[in-house]
Amino acid sequence: WPVPDALDHVLVRAVPVAGARLVFQEEVRLGDGRPAFLSDHYGVEADLTW
Repeated sequence: WPVPDALDHVLVRAVPVAGARLVFQEEVRLGDGRPAFLSDHYGVEADLTW
């Protein structure tokens, strides 16, 4: 299991979503100067309230 914990999918029902945005879209610069993406897919960061 990865540390910190990592999840690929989360299904949320009946919880108000206050906002959401795509993450992991931008390239980052590696220590040797090469550009790379943090992940091989986008993520969704969601603000949930309950």
